[in-house]
Amino acid sequence: MLVLQHTVRIPRVQPYLDKAKAEYEAREPAHDYRAELREECYAIRDAVVPEMRDCCPLCSSLSIQFRKKAGTWICNSPVGRGYCGHVFEVPAKKEALTAAQKRGIRARKYMAWREKATNWDGDWKRGAILAWLVDFREYLSLKHTKTLCKRCAFLEDMTDLKPCLECGFAFSRTETACPDCGREVAEAQADSAEGERDDGPTQNDDD
Repeated sequence: MLVLQHTVRIPRVQPYLDKAKAEYEAREPAHDYRAELREECYAIRDAVVPEMRDCCPLCSSLSIQFRKKAGTWICNSPVGRGYCGHVFEVPAKKEALTAAQKRGIRARKYMAWREKATNWDGDWKRGAILAWLVDFREYLSLKHTKTLCKRCAFLEDMTDLKPCLECGFAFSRTETACPDCGREVAEAQADSAEGERDDGPTQNDDD
């Protein structure tokens, strides 16, 4: 029975992080964008003009509710361990942002952060992860694979030996010829590849 054997290992993330960190520390310090982003967020907030909204005449809270049966308003703003509870007929007015304005401000702030953070040359972790993903996708593409029998796959994975394809004797990978029968490894591998093309694998399996 034949199996599909990877010829490369699954790429680990840590070596990519270590390499990217060393390269980052060796070059000029990256420009810190956070101060500029803070000022830009303040400008986004200040550019929105608040609207005149109903509020409580006593505590100026916007958490007020109109009671249809009584025809009055009540303040539900928390004060201490309870609520304001002030009942009034005509609410006061004050400048305050609406919910739609607050959502718009949050969206613009997020876009400003995304523009600066994703293009920041000091984000060495992001570059390392992207480089690792490229190699990991290539590993998953099964480009670097070969077809082996289970015995040969075991010898490659678990030992430093390789089998002679003529007599089956297992010997060191550094040897160029089988110590038992004397056959050259290159010739044996060529014959094995020809036989695999004729037979073809019967089962696919990862190591």
